[in-house]
Amino acid sequence: MSTIKDVAKEAGVGVGTVSRYINGNANLKLRNRMSIDNAIKKLGYKVNPIARSMKTQKTMTIAVVVHSLTNMFSMSVIETIEDTIEKSGYSLIVAGCHGNEENQYRKIADLRNKMVDGFIILPVGQNSSKIKK
Repeated sequence: MSTIKDVAKEAGVGVGTVSRYINGNANLKLRNRMSIDNAIKKLGYKVNPIARSMKTQKTMTIAVVVHSLTNMFSMSVIETIEDTIEKSGYSLIVAGCHGNEENQYRKIADLRNKMVDGFIILPVGQNSSKIKK
């Protein structure tokens, strides 16, 4: 798998120039843009989403935590959320709690550790105020 450094070397430009190109900066010389584009095609370079998330501090991921994955209402909500967030380049992680409130808290904590950018929670139980920011 090629890296941004490989692309820069192949194109004869700096890593920062390749980074600006990949991130949509239009203020690059036409010659550099063409060289970078050719290098990307030749090397089969793909953006590494993990490396990007380390730099941007965004994973482009939203977590949905629901009571049950077998509930038709939950599945309908999940489909709608997914259709909506994909238009903005986000992906979705879905966690079902099997109706267990403690399981819900554990899954939320696990997903926080995975650095998701946001949560949509259909809470289990009556005391959703226990879910902390």
